[in-house]
Amino acid sequence: MERIIDIPQRFRHLGWLLLAAACNGPEPPDQPNVLIFMVDTLRADHVSAYGYPKNTTPHMDAFAREGILFEDASAPSPQTSPSHASLFTSTWPATHGVWNQVKLESGDTIHPALAQEAVTLAETLRDQGWDTAAVCDGGWLNAQRGFDQGFDFFHSRTGGARDRVTEGLRWLNGRDESKPFFLFLHTYQVHSPNLPPVGYEDRFDPDYDGPLRDAIASARKMTSEEGRPFIDAQREILDPLMDSLGKRDIEFLRALYDGDLTVVDEEFARVMAWLRTNNQLDNTLVILTSDHGEEFYEHGQWGHHQIYEECLHIPLLVGGLSAPRGVRRSDPVELVDLMPSILGAMDVSIPASVVGRDIGLLSTQAATPPAFRVAQINQPVAMTSLRRGNTKALWTATQEGARKELFSLGRDPSESDPGKPDPTDDALLQEWLSQAAAWRERFQLAPTVFHLSDMSADQRAELQGLGYVDG
Repeated sequence: MERIIDIPQRFRHLGWLLLAAACNGPEPPDQPNVLIFMVDTLRADHVSAYGYPKNTTPHMDAFAREGILFEDASAPSPQTSPSHASLFTSTWPATHGVWNQVKLESGDTIHPALAQEAVTLAETLRDQGWDTAAVCDGGWLNAQRGFDQGFDFFHSRTGGARDRVTEGLRWLNGRDESKPFFLFLHTYQVHSPNLPPVGYEDRFDPDYDGPLRDAIASARKMTSEEGRPFIDAQREILDPLMDSLGKRDIEFLRALYDGDLTVVDEEFARVMAWLRTNNQLDNTLVILTSDHGEEFYEHGQWGHHQIYEECLHIPLLVGGLSAPRGVRRSDPVELVDLMPSILGAMDVSIPASVVGRDIGLLSTQAATPPAFRVAQINQPVAMTSLRRGNTKALWTATQEGARKELFSLGRDPSESDPGKPDPTDDALLQEWLSQAAAWRERFQLAPTVFHLSDMSADQRAELQGLGYVDG
C-alpha cells in the first residue's frame, strides 16, 4: 500500500521532503530557521540596491533581487541600545528605557538594562523549540544590558565583521540540527571610526590626497602595531582634523565608511554561502537590517547623534523560505514590527506586550501604514520626531524649552527648510508618550539600572573603543 504523508499547509511552501524521516540521519526540524544579520550604523542610502551610485554591496543587492526590499524602513532611535531593545521586545524606547546611557543632574551616569519582565523575540522562539544564539560585536550589546535574554548561546566581543561571522558559522556548524535555529549576527564594522582594511578605501576614492590619508595611515599604525584602541586613534589623530574638513575630505570619510561596508557585504556573502552549501536557505528566513544610520555633516555633525533621516532610514531586506523574487515594498515599516512579523511567519503566538505590527514579511502586499512614527534620542541633546506620511515634526531640547520644526520630506528630503509647526503634532506626541508610559507600567518594563563601574574592565574598554564613554 502506498504511504501518504500529509504536509501541514504552512510548511508546503518550504518544499521539505518529510519522507526523509524514514531515512538514516536526524529528522529535519518541523519549523523554519530565522537569521537576522544586523549591520550596526548602516544608512539605507549607502546600499547600492537603495540607489547608491557606488557599488558598495553587490552581494546584498543580489539578495534583494532574490527577495523583498522594504524601501521605507525606519529606526526608533539613532543609538545602539534603544534600537536593539525595541527590536528584541517590540516596545518603544520611551517604554523600555534602555538608552545607551543617562546623565543625571548629580553628574552621575547610569546605564539602563532591559527589564527581566520584558518578553524578547529570542525567549519566545526558544520556548517554542528554537535553538537560539546571538553573536555580537561587543559594545553595548552585552549581557549586563539584558541583551542575552532568551539566547541559549550569547557571545559578545569587539572583533569586526570577519571575526563575528566566523564565530557565527562556528556555532552553526556545531549545533543540534534536530532543532530549528534563531541566529542573531551583529557587527559594528561600519561604525566610526572607520579604519577599513588596507586598500578598501581606495576602492571608492583612490585619488584623494588630503590630510585624512596620512591620518588614516597613522591611526592604523597606532591600533595595529601599538595595540591601542580605536578611540585613541580617533581622539588623538582624527578628531583634531574634523573642524577643518572641507567637502573633499568629507567625501573621503564616506569612502572609508563605504570600504568598511564592502567588508560587511563580503561577510554577508559568506553567511549566504553557508546556508546554500548546507541546504538551509530554502528553510531559513533571512533578514538584513540595521539599528540606525550615520550622518556626514548633513546637519552639522558626524556620527549618529540626531534624528534626521540619514540616521533613521535603514535598510530592510528579507529573503529565504518562499520569499517572492525582486519585490520592492514602499509601505512604511519600523524595527518594532520585526518581532511580531517574524513570529507571524513562524506561526507562533505574539506576546501581549508587543506594540509592532505583523507586516507580512514574505508578502507582496503592502501592510496598513501606522498612523505615525516616533523616534527619540536622549543625549547629547534630547530630540523627538513624529512623522505622518512625508510630514515630520521635530522637537529639540534647548535651555529655553523645546524648539519645534516641521519638515515636508517630499518637497525637502534633506530636512533643510523647516516650515510652520502644526499644533496637532504636539497633542499626538503627548498622547503617545502617555501610552508609552502606561505600557511600561502595565507590563512592568521599567529598566534596571547599573553604573559603568559595575562593568568589567574589558567591557569598559570596548565601550571606550567605540566612543560611547570617556576613559
